[in-house]
Amino acid sequence: MYLKSLRVSEFASILHADLEGFDPGLNVVVGDNEAGKSTLLRALRAAFFQKYRGRGEAVEAFLPYGGDGRRPTVSVAFSHAGSDYRLTKSFLTRAAAELEGPWASPI
Repeated sequence: MYLKSLRVSEFASILHADLEGFDPGLNVVVGDNEAGKSTLLRALRAAFFQKYRGRGEAVEAFLPYGGDGRRPTVSVAFSHAGSDYRLTKSFLTRAAAELEGPWASPI
């Protein structure tokens, strides 16, 4: 499996981030201290491992800093076994999860 893109909105300190053009192999994200690199990694982990309807301290930490938004959203496009997929999860208000793939309609 390899990542193709990562989109994050209203997630902790990140209002909006759109990283595209990842290649198979090693990709490096570079930025100043406190620019949000660790938050991007936390959002990526949340997309794959956090229950979208989850509650508690772990999910509350996804809330945007100083904003009224209550829908932290992460979308990850990836390729696995020659097929392309997109996983999108929204947490807290209007929690939702959608997996798009090579089948006819989303699951």
